[in-house]
Amino acid sequence: MRHASIVDCAVCSALANESTGLLQPLHECFATHVTRGDHVLEFRVLGPLEASVDGEALQLGSAKQRTVLATLLVSAGEIVPAERIVDELWGESPPASAEHTVTVYISRIRRLLNGYGPVLARRGEGYVLELAEGALDSRAFGDSAAAVARATAAGDHELAVRQGREGLSLWRGSVLADVSLGPQARAAAERLEELRLHVSELVVEAELALGRHERVVGELQTLVDRNPYRERFIAQLMLALYRSGRQVEALEVYERTRRRLDDDLALQPSADLQHLSAQIVRQERTLRAPSELSTGGRSRAAGHDARRASLVAGVAAAVVAAMTLAAAGSTPQSAVASDADATRVALVLQRGSTVSAFPSSRSHDLADALFDASAQSGYEAQLIELPDEVTREGVARAATVLADEEVDLVLFGLNATTAAAFAPVARGLGDGRAVFIDASMRKLGLEGVANVSAITFATEQTAQLAGALSGLVAPRGAPAGRHVDAVSVVAGL
Repeated sequence: MRHASIVDCAVCSALANESTGLLQPLHECFATHVTRGDHVLEFRVLGPLEASVDGEALQLGSAKQRTVLATLLVSAGEIVPAERIVDELWGESPPASAEHTVTVYISRIRRLLNGYGPVLARRGEGYVLELAEGALDSRAFGDSAAAVARATAAGDHELAVRQGREGLSLWRGSVLADVSLGPQARAAAERLEELRLHVSELVVEAELALGRHERVVGELQTLVDRNPYRERFIAQLMLALYRSGRQVEALEVYERTRRRLDDDLALQPSADLQHLSAQIVRQERTLRAPSELSTGGRSRAAGHDARRASLVAGVAAAVVAAMTLAAAGSTPQSAVASDADATRVALVLQRGSTVSAFPSSRSHDLADALFDASAQSGYEAQLIELPDEVTREGVARAATVLADEEVDLVLFGLNATTAAAFAPVARGLGDGRAVFIDASMRKLGLEGVANVSAITFATEQTAQLAGALSGLVAPRGAPAGRHVDAVSVVAGL
């Protein structure tokens, strides 16, 4: 054992020059500055309270002494008032000797830490425990959590997973699981537990972004079992199951959650969770793993699902168009199948359009839908995609194409400015019909024009509402008056 010289410590040096009445505080100060070789002292609070020197466990004393040490550890580096320690130990009914007893516990902890590096010092009316770098597992976890947050913000999913897994590996159970905690220490423990859950969410999110959905299913099932009301874990589990080809199980997770919330709290799942359930039912392409979307790689089943989802959106839009015109008292021939001449349908979209149902990223999906449906439904389809900025010349060219092709039905999915520019084109379609999606006839100046209609939506997305309304239309080739048996509407909005 190597002893430090008293003169190495400014505090000890000052006390040495004072009266002999300060020998006891001098002894305590000197004791905290004794070093024992290169031994390493570590504290662990992410689970049962533990302390070890070079891997060998230290005996931490009685239950109340462990509470004092735990209180100091969760506030390491901060002054903990002696009065707060009394409250942590005895609450509102402390004994008359409470302050003296706390002093005894502090002295015993000092002797326990003697020479291993930590400094437990008196500061005013309280105490502060100063620890070396890496001596406390909760601090290491806090550093890891900050690194995960930075990696997530930077989009570095691999780093987020690596840092997060390293931090989560420090946990051995609930914070200070074997210590009786007072209100302040319990609050600090709850903050650590919440940070643990948040890091788990970020790590799983990164794993999903990397296409590792099958790997995290088991982990998420455990997290949901332990946190049945934490909807982010529930949503992640639903998504991981869906991407793993387990759509039914994903919807069962949602249904169990819905029943639990209703039975326990008389609540319904959040709008976000309801919306995710609806997306799974519709098998939306956007639910696929980002890695698949970015590389363009897809399995045969995934390709079928994406085509099916886009087909529903495209056909439903055409159905609503036909229904809208029919409701106005003018059913166009373009809405009815013709054995002689194929119906010609055109979809006019604008890149960067703010129309809620048709963001530019879905333009090609809708084009695929029209082309796929044309083979099954007996109509010819084409897409006219406009640039971000539509000029007068661009409108004229599109009008020429529509006229030359003798289009029967035109669906306009445009922003407000461009829709107004195409109002004259709609007037000039002759026998053709036009429907402006998410637009106002009054604002377009087309009120009373027989061959034009417009659909204005509030909060519902066009494709969702169109899908519901399509169930009211008689299937092609069915006897007159026959309609589908049921309409299932699954939408969170």
